[in-house]
Amino acid sequence: TADNMPLAFFHQSDFHSLDGQSWWCGSQRLQGYDNKWLQYLQTPLLDFSAAAHPRLRFKASWALQSDECDQTGYDGWDGCNVWISENGGTTFELLQPVQPAYTCTSLYGFGETWGLGFGIGGWSGKSSAWQDAVFDLSGHNSAQTVIRFAFASDDKKSGRDTPENTGFFIDDIQITDGGKTI
Repeated sequence: TADNMPLAFFHQSDFHSLDGQSWWCGSQRLQGYDNKWLQYLQTPLLDFSAAAHPRLRFKASWALQSDECDQTGYDGWDGCNVWISENGGTTFELLQPVQPAYTCTSLYGFGETWGLGFGIGGWSGKSSAWQDAVFDLSGHNSAQTVIRFAFASDDKKSGRDTPENTGFFIDDIQITDGGKTI
């Protein structure tokens, strides 16, 4: 870019933050996100091998292109979601939240723009406020677990085109097993 800063990345920022700084997938320069982004924020390697009931909890907020999609088979354009790997990040599978439910079952940005196919759900449109996101990680008992927060946009109506589309925001990430923090 002209200012030698990447346009797309997760970084800590106070832009629309919850309290202090939050993780934001967006560009300071754009005050939002751009077209054709695929971005990830990943945890370090985690050991869930002894976990009985692991849970991922975090605060999430998003302001993305409308979740109304007119492309056959897709019900959302740009979106964000959470994935898990049990082999140190070699392969990932999409996680389904306990709350809030994903707003879309098949996002165009992931499926068509980035070639990942139909059936990749996630949050799209605009959250009404910061949401308490919860994922049950039971059954994922690997010593080589990686959690991935993902964002994908298609080729139009990004924050560059639509200023209210500011991106995906994450804060207060916690992974617990009962009362124990992992």
